[in-house]
Amino acid sequence: MLISTHDGVDSSVTTRTRYAYGSVTATGTPRTCELVVRSGSGVDSMPADIADVRAGRVGPTAWATAPRFTSEHTVTRFITGRAAQRELTSLQSAGFNAQRDSRSPADYKRRNGPGAYYTGPDVLRLITRTNRVFVAWRRQGVTWWDDVTVIDHGDHYDHCAGVREIGHSEDYCARLGSLAADVAGEAATVTRDTDGRATGVRLYGRDFAVIATCNDCGRRWDDAHPSPWTPTPAGRCPFEHDHGEPIARWY
Repeated sequence: MLISTHDGVDSSVTTRTRYAYGSVTATGTPRTCELVVRSGSGVDSMPADIADVRAGRVGPTAWATAPRFTSEHTVTRFITGRAAQRELTSLQSAGFNAQRDSRSPADYKRRNGPGAYYTGPDVLRLITRTNRVFVAWRRQGVTWWDDVTVIDHGDHYDHCAGVREIGHSEDYCARLGSLAADVAGEAATVTRDTDGRATGVRLYGRDFAVIATCNDCGRRWDDAHPSPWTPTPAGRCPFEHDHGEPIARWY
């Protein structure tokens, strides 16, 4: 989906909230994701029509491009992956129901009684994806929109302190090995421990990734990834301040 205007990105976004949630893999390693909730008002901040984009009247701009006049709020809250999906389905259901009720007054009366009239907003645009739902509303000449996106950091998550936490070591090493082969043109070697679990990636005899594990909390991080929280040589857990805390306190 594109958020563009004739003058570029000029959205009047009033709310942008990020919820971080964590689930646990089969090995007990946290798997982190983000739920981004955005809302705004004004016709100019709505996604461009595909016809305008193809005709060259509107330049395509990725949705992640920061619009001007943005007020952003960050909220730390622990929710499960299922709760994040409920945010998507909730907005999707609201858009579908409003679209149905506004277009079929007879059906609305049949469901709610002969004297019922739909007075809710009209749906100007409804876009649904696997991990994203966008709904543009209009009521009494006022246009506003809601946008919910789920971003899944399946194999790793970069914390604000610079620590790269590993969510799934096999997927992470496989992705880095494939990236090294594409960039360097050389097949990388995935190192493994005695149990056959991936512990890192080596390229040209050097460590491209080194997965360290804390014996106290069980969390993993890439010790080869530069970070002020991972001293060299490894030996201290960057999450030691969270030891003994429930997973809900980690994010």
